[in-house]
Order: sequence, then C-alpha cells, then structure tokens
Amino acid sequence: MINDIAKTVIDPETNISILDRRRSKDIIDAGNNIKTKQDLLNKKTISIGALGSGSDFSPFLQHIGIPSINIGFVEKNAGGEYHSIYDSYDNFRRFKDPGFVYGATLVKTTGRLTLRMANANLLPFDFRSFFKTLNGYVGELVTLMDQMRETTSTENQLIREKFYTYADDPSLNFFHLRPKKKCLT
Repeated sequence: MINDIAKTVIDPETNISILDRRRSKDIIDAGNNIKTKQDLLNKKTISIGALGSGSDFSPFLQHIGIPSINIGFVEKNAGGEYHSIYDSYDNFRRFKDPGFVYGATLVKTTGRLTLRMANANLLPFDFRSFFKTLNGYVGELVTLMDQMRETTSTENQLIREKFYTYADDPSLNFFHLRPKKKCLT
C-alpha cells in the first residue's frame, strides 16, 4: 500500500515519484556495499523500518497493537532543533520548508493513505510480512537472551573464583584510584 501510494506522489525538487527518490537515496546510502546496492537495484519497492519507541505512536503500537506508521520527509541536515525552543514556525518557514512544498507533499501522501484505508473493503495489511518481521524480532531477542545468559554465567564464575581480585593491582586504592601510601616504620 505504501509503495503504491509513493508511486503516485511527485517529489517537488526532482519531479520524480517519492518512491523513486527514496529508492535512489537508499541505494546511494548503501555506500561501498556492492551486494546491498545490487539487492536494492533489483528491488522495485521501499522497505518500511521499525518505528522504535518514545514518540506519539508508542501507546497505540506498543501497548495496544494498533498498526501505525510515521510518515515524513527528512532533510539532509536535520539541524538538531527538534523539540527545542528553536523548533518554531519561523524556523520551519525560513529554513526547513520554504514555500511549504514538502508540507503539501506530505499532505498528498497522508491524504491518499487515509482515503485508501477508509475506502478499503479489506484493510491492505500484509500480515505475512508482519509475521516475518515479528518472528525476526523474537529471534533477535532469544539470541540476545542466550548471549546475556552465557556472559552472566561466565562473569559470575570469574567473580566466584576471584579472577578479578587476583588480576587487580594491589597498589591501587579502589575507592580513590590512586596509589596507597606506604607506612615508613
């Protein structure tokens, strides 16, 4: 659904679809990794990355499981003023999107997405892809748990068998990290 909509919206700077512009950026951002570049060249769609957490969609997605998406256009140099006193209408108008051309493009994109969802007899969700992604996350979590369990077991053995104590420099005072004073008697 996202790829279909992205084919129909024109990027205001390049006059190509936002799908083609995003694909081009993904391919160039692959750097010197030729295999990744070739894979992206052969793929005619864009992938949607994980949303992460800590934003307005978090309660919907992570707490009650409502499918969510974060759509936006990110300039080459974000600037670092997001959610600061400099994140203002004037900054946006003067520096971020003069002429509001990307604001209008964002409205076209989200408007088409909203209409497509509202008019669908069957919601266009790809649950196979969702399963594959979720299964990948579970696999990563299991791997991380196994690694943490193994690391913790090894560290506990090192502590139990006093390897840290024996390897420590006895001339250093642990609390002040400076050499202990020697008594002269």
